[in-house]
Amino acid sequence: MKVEILDFDCKPEGAGVYSYYRNRVGKIIYQETLVCLMLGYRNVTALISDRGRVSSKPIMSDLGMRVMLEGNFLD
Repeated sequence: MKVEILDFDCKPEGAGVYSYYRNRVGKIIYQETLVCLMLGYRNVTALISDRGRVSSKPIMSDLGMRVMLEGNFLD
């Protein structure tokens, strides 16, 4: 089998949750500023939407569940 990739679109963590919320609330999303926080095992990602426009670069931190469970987040 030979495959040719014609398009590739990679979304950041939280994009699926944001998309679901956007579809539920409708046009009101264009009047709000939202932050979607995703707490993962390795890191935390913040996806910011200002009046429906999602920032192209999410904010990430190494403070994930792994660090919190180990108790090293105060070091």
